[in-house]
Formats: sequence, structure tokens, C-alpha cells
Amino acid sequence: MYRVVLQRLPTQFERARAVKFLLAEKKHLAESKTDSARLTESAQKMAERKLKSATANKNERAAIVNEGELVERVAFSSWETLVQALLFSNEAAYIN
Repeated sequence: MYRVVLQRLPTQFERARAVKFLLAEKKHLAESKTDSARLTESAQKMAERKLKSATANKNERAAIVNEGELVERVAFSSWETLVQALLFSNEAAYIN
């Protein structure tokens, strides 16, 4: 990743920081999946309640129901997050 994004190999310090970042990001990703599942379930219940309350008024129901395709949002993997961090670094943005 360093060779492609920054055109050089990482230093020992950068390697250690990258490993530490990947481990922390992996833990954060696991916590996010749990939170995401809980929030999705809560949002689904709320949408069902709103749909039930809107069935009395047909015009209101049309505004609530989405006929489109469901798009699943997926978080970046730990490695993808590290690559994104490298791409947004000052070293990648500015040419010396």
C-alpha cells in the first residue's frame, strides 16, 4: 500500500503504527456491526409503526412507502480504512 500510494516503503515506525491501527479498527468494526444491527432493527420497527398509522390516509401512505431497491450500507474493512487514511495523508496529497 505504501509503495503504491506514497511511492516508497514504510518506515519501521509506520509499520508499527499501521499494525496498531489495524487491530484497533478491527475491534471498532466488530462493535459497529453490533450497533448497526440494533439500529436497523429499531428503524424497521419505527417504519412499520409509521406505515400502520398512515394506512388511514392513502395520500400520506404514498409519501412514506419507498418503492425503490434497498441499498445495504457496508462499512470499510480495516485494510480499506488504512488505505483511505494513506490516500488522505498530506504526503499523498502534496508533491515535493
